[in-house]
Formats: sequence, structure tokens, C-alpha cells
Amino acid sequence: HKRKKGKLTCPPELRQLRKRCLTYIRDFQAEGEVTNTPDGNYVFRDNGASILAVAHLDVVQPAPRHFGHYKGQANVIYNTQLDDRLGAYTILDALPGMGIKVDVLLTEGEESCRSTAAYFQTEKSYNWLIEFDRAGTDIVMYKYETPELREILEAQGNEIGWGSYSDICTLEYLKVAGFNWGVGYHENHFPDSHFKISEYKDAILRFREFYNTYKDTKFEYVPNEWSLEDDKWWGRDQGAGLGEYAWESKIEREQRLEWEQMEAAQERVDLQRKIDFRDAYADYYP
Repeated sequence: HKRKKGKLTCPPELRQLRKRCLTYIRDFQAEGEVTNTPDGNYVFRDNGASILAVAHLDVVQPAPRHFGHYKGQANVIYNTQLDDRLGAYTILDALPGMGIKVDVLLTEGEESCRSTAAYFQTEKSYNWLIEFDRAGTDIVMYKYETPELREILEAQGNEIGWGSYSDICTLEYLKVAGFNWGVGYHENHFPDSHFKISEYKDAILRFREFYNTYKDTKFEYVPNEWSLEDDKWWGRDQGAGLGEYAWESKIEREQRLEWEQMEAAQERVDLQRKIDFRDAYADYYP
């Protein structure tokens, strides 16, 4: 779908989502206890739940600030902040409205791969982690994936995908598995960012089924254990149930992490150039 010229209409039932998408990060500080970190803040709310739900508040495109659908396209909602304000809305508003109880962690820095979730500390023991920071409608588990978890999700009609990074990737020390649940948005880093209401509703209903079945089940995860042996870093990787050992020197690991951060920064620069070009020649786009 391409965003076109014309008036956007916000459906009455999505006014709260519009508010979540268009508000400023600082306004979310009222949602819980704020902790400052070297990479920004995180907000935590303890609802007495056994599931931790995570969403990031930083966005790739802070502007333009529009929200709604075009005439004749009521199923498609356009907004450039859906990644991950749709996730924030889901855990703050949609899930509680369905009777789903979760603790809430709101982060910053995810889009630059420096999520403040890395600084989150708690003495609570959770059963599993959930995030709604995923385009499309599949589910990714990153390092947490095992054949058993894949079978559980697929048995309920879910599709398993592949992903590179989100906030839950930094929470392995909690020693439970995490799931990033697709919520039906598309082109999320571009001016045509939108989500399909029908896909979102289907995704949330599938999550409700998963939650009702497994909310009391603990999906344990053994974190990667890095140690120094003959100047080599080793770690046991449970990804896809392989249980293989990955070797790299301390210097190699530092260089790899630095390179990944540089790549993420360059992607943001390239994206901003595309946005600037589109804005400059907006009259030529339908």
C-alpha cells in the first residue's frame, strides 16, 4: 500500500492507539517507575504478573505525524510511528482490555540496537517474555528458539519466522524464553508505514489463545555463558536447538559489535536520505 494525498480518518475505536503513536516519549513516564541509563530511560510497571511484556518507544520516523485511513481503505491505518508504538498500545491498552495480565517494560534505543532493556534488573522470576515489535504476522524467537517451542506455536496455527534484533534479545539473563509477535504492520521504517486492522486482530486473538494455554508454564532458557580461555571467548548457543559452541577472540567480538553498530547507523542515514528525497518531491508521488 502506498500513502496517497487526501484526508486521513481516525476510527473512534482507535483514538487511544492514535494517542500512543503521536505522543512524546516523555509522556510515557507516567506509566510506571522510570530508570535512567547511559543509553536513555526505561519505564517499568509491576502488575504482579508472571509474564513480562516489552515495547520500545523510540521511532525511526518522528515525522510526519499523521494517523488514519483513506476513504475506501478502512482496513489500512497509516502512521509512521507504528514501530513500536503499536506494541506499546498493545501491552498498555489492548491486552488489559482482554483480561490479559502482564508486567510492562517500556524501553528506548532499540532502533539503534542499544535497547535500554539491557539495563533492566529485577528479582522477579517470569515464565516467559513477549514483545509486539514485528512486521507481518509471524513470530520470531531469536536465540530462544527450540524445536519444542516451535512445535507449540505451530500447533496453534502460528508461523515461525527469522529476525535479527529486538529488545527481548538483551533479556537473556532472566533465563526464560521470549517471543516477538507480528502485529500486522508493514513498511514500518518508511513513509508508507501502515498496519492492517484485520491482521492485527487475528494476531492478538492468536496470542490470547497462546496466553490462556501457557500463562502458567515456565519456558526456561539457558543463557549464553561466555568465559575466557586462552584468550578465547566461548558460548553455548541454544538457537534452533543446535547447542553448538561459537568461538571468537575478545578483540574479534569487540570488532564485530562495533561493525554491527556502524551498519545500523548507516542504515538510519540511508533511510533519512530517502525520507528527505520523498518530502522534497512529494508533489510527484500519487
